[in-house]
Amino acid sequence: MQSRSMRRRARPDRTRNVFKLFTMCLALAGPALGCAQETDTEGLGAPQEPEVTGVGDGGGGATGGEAGPCEEGALRGCKVDHGTHGGVHSCFEGVQVCVDGEWSTCGEAPDEGGEMGAVDPAPPPPGGGAGGAGPVVLAAAGAAACADNACDPSCQELDQVPPGGVTATPAGSSFDWQSGSLGDLPGGLAQKGEQEPCDEGSDCQFDQACSNPASGTCAHSKCQASPAKGLTAGCDPCVAKVCAADPSCCESLVGPACNHNLCATGGPVKASCDPCAAAICQKPGLSHCCAQNGSWDASCALAVGSVCGKACDAGSWTQSCVDKVTIVCGALCPAPGCGADCGAEGQCTPWAPGEIGPFCPGVDLTAGIACAGPSGVVLPVCNHGATTAPAGVPIAVYPANAGKIPSPSPGAPNASYCFTTAPIPPGQCASVTSCGNVSGNKEIMVNPPGVPGNVSECHVDNNWTISPSTPAPCGAPACLSLSSKTALKKVHLFFGVDRSSSMLTQSWGLPGQPTRWKQLTDAIGAFVTDPKSAGLGVWMRFWPYDVGGACPSPYSWGCNATHCQSPNVPMGDLTSQSAPADAQEQAVLAALAQATPTTGQTPLYPALSGVLSAATAYQSAHPDDAAVVILVTDGEPTQCNTNVSDIAALAQAAYSTTGVRTYAIGIADVSEATIASIANAGGGEPFLVGGGAATPVAAQVLSALQEIRAELVPCSFALPDPSLYDALSMAVTLTSGAGVAQSVGEVSGPAACAPGGWYFDDVGSPARLILCPSTCSAVTTDAGAEVSIHADCPASYLPITVEASYEASCPAGTHVLWSHLAYDTTTPADSKVIFRVATSATSSFSGAAEHVVATAQQSTGTSFCGMGGPAPCPIDLAAQLDLPEAGQGHLRLRAELLPSSAGTSTPALHSWKLTYSCPDAE
Repeated sequence: MQSRSMRRRARPDRTRNVFKLFTMCLALAGPALGCAQETDTEGLGAPQEPEVTGVGDGGGGATGGEAGPCEEGALRGCKVDHGTHGGVHSCFEGVQVCVDGEWSTCGEAPDEGGEMGAVDPAPPPPGGGAGGAGPVVLAAAGAAACADNACDPSCQELDQVPPGGVTATPAGSSFDWQSGSLGDLPGGLAQKGEQEPCDEGSDCQFDQACSNPASGTCAHSKCQASPAKGLTAGCDPCVAKVCAADPSCCESLVGPACNHNLCATGGPVKASCDPCAAAICQKPGLSHCCAQNGSWDASCALAVGSVCGKACDAGSWTQSCVDKVTIVCGALCPAPGCGADCGAEGQCTPWAPGEIGPFCPGVDLTAGIACAGPSGVVLPVCNHGATTAPAGVPIAVYPANAGKIPSPSPGAPNASYCFTTAPIPPGQCASVTSCGNVSGNKEIMVNPPGVPGNVSECHVDNNWTISPSTPAPCGAPACLSLSSKTALKKVHLFFGVDRSSSMLTQSWGLPGQPTRWKQLTDAIGAFVTDPKSAGLGVWMRFWPYDVGGACPSPYSWGCNATHCQSPNVPMGDLTSQSAPADAQEQAVLAALAQATPTTGQTPLYPALSGVLSAATAYQSAHPDDAAVVILVTDGEPTQCNTNVSDIAALAQAAYSTTGVRTYAIGIADVSEATIASIANAGGGEPFLVGGGAATPVAAQVLSALQEIRAELVPCSFALPDPSLYDALSMAVTLTSGAGVAQSVGEVSGPAACAPGGWYFDDVGSPARLILCPSTCSAVTTDAGAEVSIHADCPASYLPITVEASYEASCPAGTHVLWSHLAYDTTTPADSKVIFRVATSATSSFSGAAEHVVATAQQSTGTSFCGMGGPAPCPIDLAAQLDLPEAGQGHLRLRAELLPSSAGTSTPALHSWKLTYSCPDAE
């Protein structure tokens, strides 16, 4: 595997705005209103039932506890009573801040940027050792008078802030097997086991899965539930398998060679397409079913049963059927409603180390790429099922070019066999060396059927790999390795835009009472001027329209679609420049300004027919690109063929023959059923935009266009759970269509995209990796370009303990009373920090009992424990230790940092604060 250097991203330092807020509070309200006199408020937290003692700059009134809205950023003083212990009365005086219209809890303030939260983990301070070694001993902080406890004049505080914070100890990668990389295989060999766009699990070998599988010519994605109607078995190989496993999922298919299912209404069919069609069309009164100007109406569909004796069952594609896409076909559907986060359709994506497939309670074995280890060739064998695979699983090794993989009959007589030597737990891989030298492009199958040692699996069609001719040196497994080529086809959008008279309807509830047309053109204009649209091809035709040839012809009552395929804006590419430097942007804006609606009907059939004809012709001439139709209308069809099924059949035919998809945006007066029928038949998505008096049509149309763009041009890549990979090691490589590889650098965000690059949507918890517009444009305009994304596996961590010892100093005639503990930690996943305290009369702590006084963990909401509460914070040491322990002059605090149970997440200890009092000696 090719080695990759570790890159470290600079993370912003944690900033506390409490200092500024207290300074402002003093300036605005003064001590009389309860503002603290000291600006060092590190570690302050939220109170329980705070008493409001004053107001900063308004927004909430002058007295305490009111629940009304407040002015953003307003401040007011607050006070929390800690009660009396050991004869000492203690309290906390802090400040509240107005955040999102509500008062924060006492003493708590937003971090820079207005968000509450903890810092990113920081490296341990010097002296940190491996787990099991002695604790990290910190020099004790010096005592100072408490700045925020006017109730206890003798209160002293010790603020311990380890430089950089403390984290658990890194212990190398959390996964210890060895692996090669898919890049070690020549492109021709890789294509034998990587068929994209993938439809089912068998299309993706080499320890990969088929994500967001393609759906052939189905009426909608097989990953989308549609209980009203099932899919047809002939639309997709995986759907055929699901239909065989559960016939209730599927619609009966009669006449597979006809231009639509004979059980459904639609356009006329040729009698020669199927014997059933011929029989129906010969019946008296049914000749129109096959007539050139007729239609296959309900009477024709009903005759399928009476004339042909075939059953027509609509079926129901429920969520259970969607689940069977994984259970039966081994493909992974995205989460429902994922939108732009669904990922590219039909992409082979590597299984992440530690990842377990859904709906697989048993074993699911795969094979990775062989590599050269110190003692010979290593073959990684992985298990992505929920049950441990036993040792002794057979592995078949075939000669190079033995046949197609996956093979329908893998038990070839010329295979040699070897076996795994150890159990493989769920989500783990084994470095198998028992197969000897498996180099030389050999074809390899794990767990072939009919061989001793064969085990039952959830899926047996994804068990293949091919060894490189000369294996590359082994490397640690990549926990994130994405490659996108088929998803980055250049996209050409063919707009068919309704400009009928109903588009002049005004939105009276909006400023200026804009028409639908004004809002629609504003939305399209914003879309084409958006830098994110750079690289898209745009073609546009308005209808009904008589400039450049009537659409339809003869205008305005004709139905000839000839001129509907002639553009008002010919195809051209948008650039990252602005009009007039961007000629295509200028052409679109000028056409939008010219095409003002007048009188006119809604000839939807010829309008869609024309734009589809233009798109399919372009697709046929540019097979490596993607032509997509976007139909925009605000009404039901009113002239020519108004049968919605027939109109949808146009979209279905374009999708099934050339792959041209149709998206439909319906505004106001068109029904959801109409646009859904057209878009679903065309393999796209429908978007319904309201048209009420106060409905912002422009915003909704622009949102629909942006969602279509995000789906078609996936320059935004969905990332797995951040705990599964090391985001700091992320590397992005762009390989041009000519095969030249170039590293793409990270930038801080979209505002820093001027030179190009990529950025995370959220640095702290990334869910997406996004290419800058110029980088995305460079990729999509370069035929055959590929983006590769790689990240190392997360480190594993071992526990670490940090401690500090303190000596209280009280004046003569007083005695020590340890009072409270507050702390600030970050505890991801199920990691935790355990605080232990011991007291002693001397600094030796000989024989001193140690008490667990607090546990910080995310699940209980105790990661942050401030002096302002809420209960049980701050930790009442006097109550937990009791006398005489709470009155000893020396205190030792130990904090044990325990990583998550998986070992891949570390807690972080940022600071803690101890207080003690000096009451009069009795």
